[in-house]
Amino acid sequence: MVLPHKSFLKAQKTIFLTMSSTKSENKKLKDPYFKQLLLDIESSNVPLEDITFGTICRLRPKYYDITQEFKKKYNTEFKQIKRRSQENYLKLLKRSNIEPGPALKRKLGKEKGTALESIKDKEEEETISQFTESKSSSLVSSNSSFSSLSSEETASLLATTLSKTLTFSPQPSKTRKTPSKHQLSTMFSPSIGSVGSATVANPIMEVLENVEKLSKIRQEGTIEYPFIHHVNLEYPERNRGFDIVRVEGVEHNGFIRTIFHIRKEVPFPTIDEHQAFIPTDRYPSLAHRAVMIKMPSQSFWHRSTALYHHEGEVFENKEDQVLKCEPTKKTHSTLEDSIRGDPNGQIEYHLLVFDEGTKLVNHTFSGDGTFVDKKANDMATTTANGDEDFEIFGMSVFWVIAVEGGSRLASTSTKKNISQGGKRQAMVLSLNEKFLIENISIIVH
Repeated sequence: MVLPHKSFLKAQKTIFLTMSSTKSENKKLKDPYFKQLLLDIESSNVPLEDITFGTICRLRPKYYDITQEFKKKYNTEFKQIKRRSQENYLKLLKRSNIEPGPALKRKLGKEKGTALESIKDKEEEETISQFTESKSSSLVSSNSSFSSLSSEETASLLATTLSKTLTFSPQPSKTRKTPSKHQLSTMFSPSIGSVGSATVANPIMEVLENVEKLSKIRQEGTIEYPFIHHVNLEYPERNRGFDIVRVEGVEHNGFIRTIFHIRKEVPFPTIDEHQAFIPTDRYPSLAHRAVMIKMPSQSFWHRSTALYHHEGEVFENKEDQVLKCEPTKKTHSTLEDSIRGDPNGQIEYHLLVFDEGTKLVNHTFSGDGTFVDKKANDMATTTANGDEDFEIFGMSVFWVIAVEGGSRLASTSTKKNISQGGKRQAMVLSLNEKFLIENISIIVH
């Protein structure tokens, strides 16, 4: 009887152990509570090494701790997750189709892409089960062949076999492509191949995954949990009701500045209810690239059930009413009463977050380190309605905030005064100019 070579036996043992570990992890990944646990860890915005199971239970009450047995089970799972190395934890997230949360992304920093890519090169363990299922019978039947090989030849043969079975699909490019004129005609097509979503392999699946992720993120419009908007400068008009543009070459106080102009159309009576400030105290790590907007939670015209449902003398002709639904009217009236009795319900907060690397300097235009100066801009135009022209009026509020940096404007008047006044006047102007520059520098920085 020919015995298998010890190198082969060692390789087989490794394969079977890996199969056992993989099956155990696959079972966990099918557990919705285990996947939810990973989602809650990443959405908590707390580093894995700092978060506790108690915090997770508070974030999602009556979920993991619904019974003592349940709590014990998922507390154990939580501890096992925390014992993983960062690399293994990233692999677990990848297998679970869960994106790293903000805390983990901050930790990875600029190396995030490299770290995730390196995982692909080490995924032999994750696909070893495929290899064993397809190749185990042939390996067992060829024991006699392995017994005649040296350890180096055995290792080489195993490596060759593995390399043929381990294949990886390339990741879709995330570089945005500008559509051609022909493609623009199908930009709004609801089909899967719509060019409007050409940057992802399967836009429908990605949207469905994003819906699942967003359902786990707490955004209530309160000061504690504001609505979070990552500012889209590529499409300034697509910022959830805010129009945000980057403007270069703005002259201000003798300097040329780059600014952000944030504007929002509002009804005239609500102008004073819109405010903006830098969230330095609440989010110091975002203070250099974020603006918090405080605004009414309801449109002016929706606050009043009477206005919306055409009550009063102005709407005496009931035939002109479009909305004639008493249950809806009653519900709106109840909502109006509940909001009126809750001051916190009358306002909402939006956190506008600019790209990393942005450095905002608020006091340049607002003269304050925290509150962003607001201005109102009224507008008027005429619009046709049949044979008649009607004049309509609009109102916008806007905020201007500078980006760090800028260049000083050359002053021709100073040079002229120096030439007329002689050396003494030149010396005085030079000292005054130095004083002015030093004080501007203090204000800017």
